[in-house]
Parts: sequence; structure tokens; C-alpha cells
Amino acid sequence: MRQQLKAMRSKVVAAAIEFNSRSVRTNRKATIHADIHELMGKIMFYMRWAIFAVGCAAMLSVVHAEPLKINGDSPRKRITVTMENTKMDSILKSFSEVYGFEIKGIENTRQGDPISASITGSLRDILKRLLRNRNYLIVYSSQNTSGVEKVMILDSKRGVLPAKTKKASRNRPPEKTLADEFRAYFEKK
Repeated sequence: MRQQLKAMRSKVVAAAIEFNSRSVRTNRKATIHADIHELMGKIMFYMRWAIFAVGCAAMLSVVHAEPLKINGDSPRKRITVTMENTKMDSILKSFSEVYGFEIKGIENTRQGDPISASITGSLRDILKRLLRNRNYLIVYSSQNTSGVEKVMILDSKRGVLPAKTKKASRNRPPEKTLADEFRAYFEKK
């Protein structure tokens, strides 16, 4: 009987060892499977962020497209201006910065829809085309390389007179209007 107990014990130990080795193999497989699953989750997470980042970069390049391009070296003869969804005041400010002329009354151009167009011609012709529905004056100059010294915009509505000044108080001089500036400018010359 002792021999039978020893034999049974050795069979139980052998079965336990075999079961343990099977469970270790099964646990290894489960561990490997879990590791692969976790790794795939991380890869998918980073791929989603990469796709999101690429999409954001693409949107930024569309949003920050250059709204105004001025090509050409001779504003008296021929330049090309390409505008994409640009307001009139921004266009005139850019012209003023690039070609060095003064703008008065630019606040009168803020209303209106943005402009999308491509115009070719001299700076004078382009300014005339852009301001054709406004009450304006362009002062030309032979001393400025662009041929334009000053642009004055009275009002954005055709035929509307500039606002009248308030009566001067005893302590304050009257406020100047653009019409007064026109007169003063031409009286100097």
C-alpha cells in the first residue's frame, strides 16, 4: 500500500507539474496576447493623433492662405494684384506700406464685402478700379516711385458730403474734416 501511495503521489505530482506547465504556457499566451492588444491600442492612439495633427496642419494652410499678393516691380507701368477674400481697408493699407503713399479716410472703406479678384495694370488704374464706387481723390506725384502721393476717401457712399464740423467752443478749435484737409492741401500748392 505504501508503494501504491508513493505511485499515486508521484502521479499526482507529475499531473500537477504537467498542469502547472500547461497553465504557464496558457498564461504566457494570455500575457503575450494582452501585450499585443495593449501595443495595438497604443499604436492606434498615436495614429489617430497623427491623423488629427495632419488634418489641423492642412486646415491651417487653407486658413492662412496669403490674402493679398502684389507682383511686379514697376507700379507706374504694370503690376498684378491677387486678392482672396480681402477687405478694402486691408488692400489699401498694404498698397500704402508697399508703395509709400498716405491714405486719409480709410475708415470709410471698412464696410462692404471682401474682394476676391486678380487685377493687372498700373497702380493708378488699380486704385481707380478698386475705389470706383466711392467718393475719393488720388494725388499724383512725380517724386514718388509709385506715382501716387496720397489717397483721400471722403465717404463710402457715392455723392455723400463729408460730415459737418461741430461749432467751436471758446476753448477748443473746430475739428478738421477731410474736406478741410483737401482745401488745406491744395492751398499749400
